[in-house]
Amino acid sequence: MQQLRNAYGNIQSPYKERIIAITPAEDIAWLTTVFPTEADLETLQQELMGQSVHESYLSNLRQEVDQWRDLNGQKKLVQQQLMQLALSIDVKRAERARDEKGAIERQRLTLDSDIQQQARAYELEKGFIQHAGSERRRLEESFQQSHTKLEVEKATLREMKRTLQSYEESLPEDWQMQISSLNTAGLKVLEQRHNALALYEQWQEDLRSAHLSKATCEHRIDELNERIASYPLDAHRPVVEVHGELENKKGLLGQIDYKRSEVNQQLARMEKQQEQRLELEEHKRKADRLSYLCKLLADLLGRNGLQFYLLRRAEKTIVELANRTLNGLSHSRMRLELRRDSDATATQTNKALDLVVYDDDTGQHAIPIGLVSGSQRFRIAVSLALAIGRYTSHGARQVESVIIDEGFGSLDKAGRDDMIQEFNSLRQQLSRIVLVSHQDEFANAFPSRYSFKLVDGSSYVSLMEDE
Repeated sequence: MQQLRNAYGNIQSPYKERIIAITPAEDIAWLTTVFPTEADLETLQQELMGQSVHESYLSNLRQEVDQWRDLNGQKKLVQQQLMQLALSIDVKRAERARDEKGAIERQRLTLDSDIQQQARAYELEKGFIQHAGSERRRLEESFQQSHTKLEVEKATLREMKRTLQSYEESLPEDWQMQISSLNTAGLKVLEQRHNALALYEQWQEDLRSAHLSKATCEHRIDELNERIASYPLDAHRPVVEVHGELENKKGLLGQIDYKRSEVNQQLARMEKQQEQRLELEEHKRKADRLSYLCKLLADLLGRNGLQFYLLRRAEKTIVELANRTLNGLSHSRMRLELRRDSDATATQTNKALDLVVYDDDTGQHAIPIGLVSGSQRFRIAVSLALAIGRYTSHGARQVESVIIDEGFGSLDKAGRDDMIQEFNSLRQQLSRIVLVSHQDEFANAFPSRYSFKLVDGSSYVSLMEDE
């Protein structure tokens, strides 16, 4: 594809636009081009074949130049003869000869101009044909390479699809129905279920062994009964001996019965365990689905879901409201913006109101809040406090009062004057503004003032009058 891009870059501008208007960013987009078509290539080939015609025309022009040179030599000879015959020729004949000479000269100039134009046209056509031929060859090679790569990729994709289809057909029918909706999370759940059921497979193997042992014992008992029945009557032994043997047989039979009872109990336990396993699998399936739904709901309503969306929307509105106030406090110098995600660190990504400041007097670079001066930080704090109050009251009761405790000591006189002017402007929007300050100059700028004094451990409040 790089060779194709290089070939495209060497083509002249009119042909570039006919191939494709804009250089594509992806390699597959080159296949959408329609120029040059077979008809375009055939036209270029015909023009290339016409090169011999142009060469023949140039040869004719060269012959005409040679003829012109011969005529020019004849002209000089005629001029010499005219000079010799000037005395013997009258004036009228000389004027006619001069006119004829002027006509011949003009014809010569016309022929010279035509020869030069034809020569330049031939050179241009020749260069264009050579360039078109080389470009056509490069484009054919690039197209062939691209076509070969595309066919290889298509063959690989078809092989992968056939392999995947054979794997799917080898699965049970109920699994084939579920495979279309199977994802990575579902595959992990199936692996966990397989690991959990490994113990039950061992128990099932033990149950088969117990069944086999039980069948062996029963078969042995049947054989012993058949042997006892086949004994002849004269083979009877004394009662004591028979009783002793009978007691032994009874003991053996009791052991067999006991063992059979144990096997039956074990079988019952295993059947019960199998039922419990089925119940547990059903509970696990329901629990897995409930867990998935809870996790999905937690993600949608969590910090990175709905909460994050509401927080970002609130931040934008708060910053817009704060900038309105900060614009007046800073004389349109400062503005607040949210830190872009690309500029934030991993610990700052989820931080609320992660702001930076732009100060027109210091440049267009963002300044972190922690690096601004004390007076600027106080202006920002006041602007944000008012903006948060206005935002939280949106759609409910309006903010009627605000309390600002200290913070004015970091301001210079110009900053205090700006702050006083902004507070006076806010009086039109708020019913009450309470300012706490130890600076008499700042307090005297407002009509309603109260003084707090500590006397004998008690606080006394008095209304301050204008001096």
